[in-house]
Amino acid sequence: MFWTDGRTVTDVIGFWRPSRLEPFGGWRLHTVPLLDGSQLQHHLVVGTAIGFPEFFDGRLGGQWGIEMATMIVKHGGGVAGDWFRTDSPRHYLDRVTFGMFARFHYNLEL
Repeated sequence: MFWTDGRTVTDVIGFWRPSRLEPFGGWRLHTVPLLDGSQLQHHLVVGTAIGFPEFFDGRLGGQWGIEMATMIVKHGGGVAGDWFRTDSPRHYLDRVTFGMFARFHYNLEL
């Protein structure tokens, strides 16, 4: 939603492709603009995806999948740093999110 509120999300994801079912894991960084600067939120991401059929010798394809992201730490923006805690459900229920996605790609040879 960078165009509306200035937030950015960056993913570094690794897929394992033994078949059409593709488990993955990685790291996600949310940057949230606040009055005193940007807050950084670090997440661990795990999930699985199913590859769509590929066309044009594998150049055009995609995936449909589900994921779970857990916020591990947030810091910056004039707010005290906060780590993932399990003291009570209040501390961890808002930190674990689930999502569903469709991703499409077109590969070009360089």
